[in-house]
Amino acid sequence: MIASKLAVALSAMLLAALLPAAAAEAPQNFAVLDTPAALPEIGFADAAGQPKTLSDYSSKVVLLNIWATWCAPCRKEMPTLDQLQAKLGGPDFEIVALSMDRKGPDAVKKFYAETGVTHLALNIDTSAKAMFTLGAVGLPMTLLIDRHGKEIGRLIGPAEWDAPDMVDFIRGRIAAKWERKRHDNDRNVPGRASLSNPLYPFHHTFRRTPRPDRRRRCGCCRRPHLELVVACRRRHRAGAAQRRALRRHVRAWPVHEPDDSVLDRKRSSRGGR
Repeated sequence: MIASKLAVALSAMLLAALLPAAAAEAPQNFAVLDTPAALPEIGFADAAGQPKTLSDYSSKVVLLNIWATWCAPCRKEMPTLDQLQAKLGGPDFEIVALSMDRKGPDAVKKFYAETGVTHLALNIDTSAKAMFTLGAVGLPMTLLIDRHGKEIGRLIGPAEWDAPDMVDFIRGRIAAKWERKRHDNDRNVPGRASLSNPLYPFHHTFRRTPRPDRRRRCGCCRRPHLELVVACRRRHRAGAAQRRALRRHVRAWPVHEPDDSVLDRKRSSRGGR
């Protein structure tokens, strides 16, 4: 009985570890779109007064927070955003806290110093045009944006951004996008292990393992005979010359012979053709 309970507990732990982080549900009041939607272009400035746009963060998942120092709920949630940036901030994620203060960056710097915010960069839009362009009905408003600059979802009102469920939700979005990006990069890379590259097990595994001096191999790609049915027919589909080489694939050449020697021997056997 004890052994069965222990097995069930271990199975539950393994399933929890193997489940993707993207499976975390959205926190309460966080409206997630079925399909990411394009966002209008907005402009703002950083602490040095340099102009910036959302396209400057195109390689990251962005949490855009529209706030102001005169907004009481904004002041309350800002330390939690700072903690979230400290936990998840990096090359794949960044919080863009965009202030709507008309008094300029000095008011934001003073607020950061009073509340101990150290991980958030200063961004400001003194014209407050970004708030209306994004359709904000009030402050604070927070948008989750993917790496392509499209809105994943938004939350209107304050939130505990360093809460465990919120951290898991955002971490899952970052991980899901990273997995998709890695799969897209693997798709067209020769010799990379992926579901879209069926030649990988045959092309690399047998070349990295010891082989005897003589073995039945393909005369065109030098693979072992057992893998020719899968590998060669997928690799040599186009071209009449390649199809003729496929019909002559069962050859016994020494492994140490280079491909040029193989081709020279073929030409000599045909009388120099």
